[in-house]
Amino acid sequence: MRHPARVGLDVWPGTTHAPGAGRYARELTRALARLPSTPAMRLLDVGPGPRTLDLGPLPSAWTRVQADLPRAALNALAAVGLGAERLLGGCELFHRTLPGEPLLGDVARVQALSELPARGSDGERRLARALAGHCDVAVFSAAARAEVLRRFPLEPSRVHALPVGCDHWLRDAPPCDDLSGPPLVLALGRADRARGPLALVAALEQLQAGGVETRLVWCGRPGDAAAELRAAIASSPLGDRARWIDDPRERDLPALVARAAVLVQLRDEDWTPVTPLEAAASGAAIVASPLEAYREALGASAWWVDGPAAGPGVDRLAEALDAALGSGVEAAARARRRALASAFSWWHHAALTAALWSRILAR
Repeated sequence: MRHPARVGLDVWPGTTHAPGAGRYARELTRALARLPSTPAMRLLDVGPGPRTLDLGPLPSAWTRVQADLPRAALNALAAVGLGAERLLGGCELFHRTLPGEPLLGDVARVQALSELPARGSDGERRLARALAGHCDVAVFSAAARAEVLRRFPLEPSRVHALPVGCDHWLRDAPPCDDLSGPPLVLALGRADRARGPLALVAALEQLQAGGVETRLVWCGRPGDAAAELRAAIASSPLGDRARWIDDPRERDLPALVARAAVLVQLRDEDWTPVTPLEAAASGAAIVASPLEAYREALGASAWWVDGPAAGPGVDRLAEALDAALGSGVEAAARARRRALASAFSWWHHAALTAALWSRILAR
């Protein structure tokens, strides 16, 4: 292995997009910069849009190639032999943060996957082509690793589960224990039927009818349940204690999560536990679907209810919320959840990622 190894990293999502792959690219880069020793990083920041998000202070020895170009231009350059690694001046390994892109030449590669396309879809077929050849895969849970191995013909030694980080919002809003007033129940994510928004509103209305006061904030962009959620909130007896933030800003999320007593995360499928862990890092109690990725991270520290596909019963959801609310405002319980989440740091994730690169390059 050449010393120091040159590793390319696609950081463009981290400078232009806040959630998902963008946050991953940004937090991985920031954490790598804090490690005592890192490879000679080559950062690819090529793509459209203003760079509105900061990667933070970077080591002076790192290089960054930046250009405001359509991402399709990277494919056109690769077609004439200028893969992304060539644009960086050459590297021994390239770490992708978006599925299947950018196109590369003959270079070792790692594909990070926080989500998986629908089974049998064109997206799954494209991803299968991108994973063919000398590609390793990094996922964020043992459940995701097992699913990747079920769906793609990869050697088990090339699929790696690296625990995700969840401490990014603590930089801007440390945990808050002043939870006076009706406890805040928070849901993060797009307003889709697959997240059970109407069941959540109905469950909180049921609690109110029984004398349990709460506040609800749904924070996420409009999805396929947008009209129904808007109508449900407008007509709800919760009144002004229920609201939907339909255009969330990244800078506002840390303080919002820090004030939450309970996070509700209902999903039928998810391959990373990052959202419930983000809330646990601030102390919130978690009511969530019993997905494998969630259970392996949170264990007995969450309240589990069926996902939307099973039709989460309003009664069962109300019971889980009622039980979680007391824990959500109790100081010792909040401290225990913070301690659990502290094992999922971006520094640890970056150290594991750098160690994975070293193993790949030593083959």
